[in-house]
Amino acid sequence: MKAPEDRSWPVVLYVDDDAEDRMLMGDAIQIVNPRYQLVGVNDGNQAFRYLNHYRSSLPGLIILDLNLPGIDGIGIIDKLQQDKIFGSIPIVVFTTSASPADQNTCARHHVDMITKPISFSVLTDTVKKLLSYCKES
Repeated sequence: MKAPEDRSWPVVLYVDDDAEDRMLMGDAIQIVNPRYQLVGVNDGNQAFRYLNHYRSSLPGLIILDLNLPGIDGIGIIDKLQQDKIFGSIPIVVFTTSASPADQNTCARHHVDMITKPISFSVLTDTVKKLLSYCKES
């Protein structure tokens, strides 16, 4: 877990256990808009450690995989949405799943779900959409 360098720039917290996916996301964000800082963590426990440490300066967006070790993505969403402070952070599920059941579960939680693209060029377009969810306060 890397601390953000300059908290005045928007921070995006990306929770994904795949290190290559986190690296590609970071590369795509730097191409699309380098003023955003990506903080990547492996799982829900690391995500909550980060959020609790930076409680006074929260990320503008959480990008979340569904299939994670320990608490899964939906469990993380439940915990975030139950917290008065964390519940205000926009969340987007970013997953390899295209399952209607996963889409319905995300919809019930009022969270958009975007399927991970298979090419980097499409990923940069997807990142533009993801960053549009970011709360910049």
